[in-house]
Amino acid sequence: DGYISSLLHVPGADAAGAGGGVLLSASGDGLILAWDDETSKITARFEGHAAECGSLCRPTAAAGGSSLFATASSDATVRVWDLRSAQLAHRIQLPTEADACAFFPTGTAVVAGCKDGSVTLFDVRSSAPLRAFARPKSRVTSIDVSSSGRCVYAGYEDGYVCGWDPFSEAAKDAPSYAFKLDAHHTIAGGGSAPSRNIARLAMAPDGTCFATASFDSTIKLWGAAAAATK
Repeated sequence: DGYISSLLHVPGADAAGAGGGVLLSASGDGLILAWDDETSKITARFEGHAAECGSLCRPTAAAGGSSLFATASSDATVRVWDLRSAQLAHRIQLPTEADACAFFPTGTAVVAGCKDGSVTLFDVRSSAPLRAFARPKSRVTSIDVSSSGRCVYAGYEDGYVCGWDPFSEAAKDAPSYAFKLDAHHTIAGGGSAPSRNIARLAMAPDGTCFATASFDSTIKLWGAAAAATK
């Protein structure tokens, strides 16, 4: 159960004074470890998840060198940890397994993607939900937020990518995706890809594009503006 499910590098400036930074690892037994870049030794252990931890995330540079990072787990929680104190900072309870998480650019909110297809934006300090979006036909497998915070991108088990504007009035009154992109669902020449699960989705730092990696053995790069017109 101790297989590694996710990795995340934290630069030295944000890693409790570690010269070269630390590498965070999450595993199938729910344990998160911090490894020193220079010595390869464990510097901290983060325990509390009761099931697989499949996603790690931290705020971008825009958040001003935050020491926080978050984890999403099959135990139906997202947990926010402080790397410098090696302590749990916040615990967010979800109705079902959490497969992915991503910080809002400001570091004040975190987005969780779940087994039931839901995507929820939470306030970090209060753990209160701010917005919720739903696409119940498929499981969320990966999630990220644009550098401006104006679009939440979610990759799904069926090979689609959906996006929402968390600030739009339409999203508040009748949650629905702003766009739906056939990223890996359909193979060239027609038909559905047999293994189309989107394993990872990641935004470029400047917000101009994002990449998707799928079980269909392909990695694709998408222009963010073009995807929003699909």
